[in-house]
Amino acid sequence: MKKNFKTIIYKKKGRIVWITLNRPDKLNAATLEMLYELKEVFLLINDDLEVHCVIVTGAGDRAFCIGSDVSLLSSSFETKNYKLFKDYLKLINEVYFTIESTEVPVIAMVQGKARAGGFEMMLACDFIIVGDEVKLGDVHTPFGHITGGVCQRLTRKIGPQKAMDLIMSGKWITGKEACDNYGIAIHSVPLSELETFTKDYAESNFCNIHRECLGYIKKNIIGGAGLILEKAIEFETKNYLEYLATSEHPSEIYFKNQELRKERKAQKNKE
Repeated sequence: MKKNFKTIIYKKKGRIVWITLNRPDKLNAATLEMLYELKEVFLLINDDLEVHCVIVTGAGDRAFCIGSDVSLLSSSFETKNYKLFKDYLKLINEVYFTIESTEVPVIAMVQGKARAGGFEMMLACDFIIVGDEVKLGDVHTPFGHITGGVCQRLTRKIGPQKAMDLIMSGKWITGKEACDNYGIAIHSVPLSELETFTKDYAESNFCNIHRECLGYIKKNIIGGAGLILEKAIEFETKNYLEYLATSEHPSEIYFKNQELRKERKAQKNKE
């Protein structure tokens, strides 16, 4: 896999890939180059069968990602050429769709501010772990703008009432509030503990689970979310049968567990 990127840092440690947005002097604001590199690295991760989990974070302690680099937007607004803006929104959502379709769990480790496009990037990840003290928010409405995807992603995570409260007001919330009051994050911990906690969470939950199993579970939950229950169950059972037909792992584990069960039973009878 290519490892030398200009705007992100790629590190593979065991079964975990760490992706760090690396523009700390610009609060890790996303440029076109960063978006293309993120899309590329997530597509490559799907081909690396050793990877069981991805952790996305930001360089420095000021921001996870503050959103889009202003230079991306200025030319569109100055010339009123909104095709440029349309093309940009298409690209940024392609990147987030790529994150969402990655075959392994993706964790956002939010160590600094996440705003606007950075807030949405965080939402595109499967799990969000935040520092208690960090500030999060969509923050479009105070500047007279609406979102290009946050309304959909946030509503799917926390429901319409809480999503409207946060997006319409344009307010900032802390990492602790995001976890305790809104349910956006799955865990909130002191910043001093964030990296260790996130690493332990990834290792204990995902690194010892069969990779294909993780992929199918993610596929079922995300793919079935927009379907009525009958169609969602049909979608899930189809994927289950596909998994059984294409992977040796389920039957291997089944027979291994049956042998262990017999051994335990025999040992118990001896006692």
